[in-house]
Amino acid sequence: MAPTSREATVRRLRAAQALGGYSSVEDLAAAADFPLKRLREIYQQKKDARSVDLRHLAETCGLSYEFFLVDFATLGEPSGMAELREQLNELQGVVRQLARRRAAELAGDERLEDREDTPAESQNTSDATDSSKEEDEGT
Repeated sequence: MAPTSREATVRRLRAAQALGGYSSVEDLAAAADFPLKRLREIYQQKKDARSVDLRHLAETCGLSYEFFLVDFATLGEPSGMAELREQLNELQGVVRQLARRRAAELAGDERLEDREDTPAESQNTSDATDSSKEEDEGT
């Protein structure tokens, strides 16, 4: 079934233009030997594209006319796609787990460094307290 709106036709034309490697409407019109004014009117949705126009433009872009007829929304997924999607979801889960584990390890290393600093600091503090006690006792 052909696209039902001018907007849908223009979307297909833009896609065909890109797939054909034409960077502008002018380039496509020149390559297709198609009247630029008419092509602009189609792109601006002022005129309907006739099937003969679409056939000619599709051929210029290296596509079949069916490109303009296929309802891509109704096409199913290629076989095996659901399985690949499931595998991808599983891999993403594994990556998230690994990232959480790595973050926990890094956080643990930081806590460990804090713990290593703390005993030394507390020992220095207790040394200072002990020396002040000795001074008190000596007086």
